[in-house]
Amino acid sequence: MKLMLTLLVSGLCALAAPAAKDYAIGIDKRNSVEDYAIGIDKRNSVEDYAIGIDKRNSVEDYAIGIDKRGGSVEDYAIGIDKRNTVEDYAIGIDKRNSVEDYAIGIDKRNSVEDYAIGIDKRNSVEDYAIGIDKRNSVEDYAIGIDKKRNSVEDYAIGIDKRGSVEDYAIGIDKRGGSVEDYAIGIDKRHAGH
Repeated sequence: MKLMLTLLVSGLCALAAPAAKDYAIGIDKRNSVEDYAIGIDKRNSVEDYAIGIDKRNSVEDYAIGIDKRGGSVEDYAIGIDKRNTVEDYAIGIDKRNSVEDYAIGIDKRNSVEDYAIGIDKRNSVEDYAIGIDKRNSVEDYAIGIDKKRNSVEDYAIGIDKRGSVEDYAIGIDKRGGSVEDYAIGIDKRHAGH
């Protein structure tokens, strides 16, 4: 009887354990340039985000993965102070339609306190853009960014850089002809599963 209970509990734990691919900021590098990092845990709620990167000036302009697991609109990245309601945001978030309309641009000029956050909601819940405008030094990063040091391969949030500026996360939008113009989408293959 004790053995049966042990096996039953073990089986339930195995079923409850999520797969490694279902976690945020995971790297899924398989065969192509599309299988890259900054994966968002896309499951069933308003926490299913996709992050676009607007790279303007330097290789210090990085993206930030949002790990939405807690089940509420309060679980946001990049210094958003969500305490009681969807109105309690840090540094001016323009909310146009719903709690899904987030797009955060960070304009870092002198210190880590100089933030400016804008909203750019485009099509769906997945159309979020987090543009980081880094103007002065490699120290001016948004919250949760691993410092950029020597090469374009040193990126934060689990980006697997294999040797060239083309090895970026899920979907590269090279608009301005330089390594600064990136657009990172989210691989939504396991959403709702």
